[in-house]
Amino acid sequence: MSILDEPWFNRNVITERELFKLVFGACKDATGDTAVLDRFCREEARRRFSRDGG
Repeated sequence: MSILDEPWFNRNVITERELFKLVFGACKDATGDTAVLDRFCREEARRRFSRDGG
């Protein structure tokens, strides 16, 4: 399931753009472990963009 499809994600144009920047930056600095990258992005997105405040 993508982050955009998570029920907690407060989806709008601004949060989608900010999520893109978050993921792009994380990929740029990633070590190659996709599980770690996915977990980081999900946790950070939930903290920043959750409907319920994370």
